[in-house]
Amino acid sequence: MWYPCSSTPDFLTLIAILLQIDLCFCCIPTQHIEDETTTSTTSHYPSSTSTTTIEVTTETTSTTTTTIETTTTVKKCDDGWIPIQRILGVWCAKIVEDSSIANDCFQEGGKVSSIESIEELNVYLSELKKMGEQYCLLNSDVTSQCYCGDFLCEITATCQIPNVWRWSDGFTDSNALMSLVEPQHLSTNQYGHSVLIDTTSTSGLIDYIDVGYDHPYVCGKKAV
Repeated sequence: MWYPCSSTPDFLTLIAILLQIDLCFCCIPTQHIEDETTTSTTSHYPSSTSTTTIEVTTETTSTTTTTIETTTTVKKCDDGWIPIQRILGVWCAKIVEDSSIANDCFQEGGKVSSIESIEELNVYLSELKKMGEQYCLLNSDVTSQCYCGDFLCEITATCQIPNVWRWSDGFTDSNALMSLVEPQHLSTNQYGHSVLIDTTSTSGLIDYIDVGYDHPYVCGKKAV
């Protein structure tokens, strides 16, 4: 209860007022504040991880490499012989000064040599100049088109110069250089013809009809 300011309460009235105030405070309900407790639960079990396995199949092709060892034997010429590369292989040659001792060539496994290329001709020309010789005998005989027994046939449609003669050492694969021989004669005797290397000839090769063996010759044999 409130009193106007102009009223002055007595002592008892004041006590009554104070008692009412105290009673008011006693009637105020007590507020309970509940603490919100957050409970954290920790799992003691490991987390489950899902693993997906993809199987990949790889096909491997096995390659086997076979190494074959090949031994190549290089054919060589004996000392004192000149190696000449021909189509059929290596030909060994040397110039023998005295044609009267041709048996020496045969005893060494050789024979009177023919010729196959310009390069080979140049080798022999160079050797002759070193020896101070002008001529050197080569091996040749009559072609099958021109051979008639012991004598040459006459010029026919199949026997024509320069196809009268051929190289005949058995290791010459081409008769091309026979066309360089100048001039080519038709001897009546198949043994009356030879080809000479001539250091003074423009072609380097000449037709020689003298059967005498008074010139050096080329001795040749296959390399081994």
